[in-house]
Amino acid sequence: MPYSNSLDRLKNELNEINDGLCLFLKTNTNIYSFRSELTEEQQIEILNPISTCLDGKEYAQYDSLERRVNTVYYIIDGMEEFHAFSNIIDLNNQIINNDVAIATIRTIDTEKIKIIIFKKGDFIFLYRYNSSKLFKQGWKARFNNEEAVVEKENDSILVLSKAIPDIILDTRENCSFILNITQAEYILEIDELFRGTMNNVETNLRRFNLMQEDTIIDFLNEVSGKNTYMRKLHKIQTTQSYQYFYNNIERVPEVLRQYNLNVNFDEINGQIIFDEDTDVGDVLHLFADDYVRRYISERDDVIK
Repeated sequence: MPYSNSLDRLKNELNEINDGLCLFLKTNTNIYSFRSELTEEQQIEILNPISTCLDGKEYAQYDSLERRVNTVYYIIDGMEEFHAFSNIIDLNNQIINNDVAIATIRTIDTEKIKIIIFKKGDFIFLYRYNSSKLFKQGWKARFNNEEAVVEKENDSILVLSKAIPDIILDTRENCSFILNITQAEYILEIDELFRGTMNNVETNLRRFNLMQEDTIIDFLNEVSGKNTYMRKLHKIQTTQSYQYFYNNIERVPEVLRQYNLNVNFDEINGQIIFDEDTDVGDVLHLFADDYVRRYISERDDVIK
């Protein structure tokens, strides 16, 4: 599997305490380090839950439409979605080059914290920051002489809100593991990637003459108004399933009749006409080739 080597290295890294675990904060304007390194005891309490979380899971390639329990999704270099990691890779380069400031009380008071980052070896662990909480398992972040220090104590300024990171990125092999899709997509600003997909789709609709020219923009505007539509279109683009439509254009009228689809189709020119009589969901199903014949129930159905 394309992620296997990276996963093995990750599990080894989680069990290796000697390789220092360091903490950073990403705000809306900068990246900051905490002055002191975490002790061995702190590292164990932070890393052990992550190691446990990775055990007994299924691993699957990221799918913009899929949400399966007990599954860790991976995104690797070469996948369209890996482009969303460019900012995270830039952050890692800043850390490597020590291009970071020291966190102070002023940092917390004046800047909006967006991401908590742990770095260990080639791996960075990203947590979406929420509810002014940083650590959970009793580890506190306090400030001595205006500089941030991590230690265990009763009085806290910041407390970690969760034990498991949302994303783990192997910066050496450009392989990432998504442990919480909702939070990971927020960190990666995945909606921006979906919107970028629209440009590629527009190009392909024109290139393959799949839709009447003067109705393409109306179709894309409808899609952009609903997140589930954008996810669907993104998957169609990344899998290039619209090519089934293009290569079997003569079968489209039959499919429209068989499944009673609300799609205005120009049979002479072999194009969809996106107008008030055409349902955007039906068009997406058509491009995705979502139609199946169920042989036990002997009925035709649409994959949702």
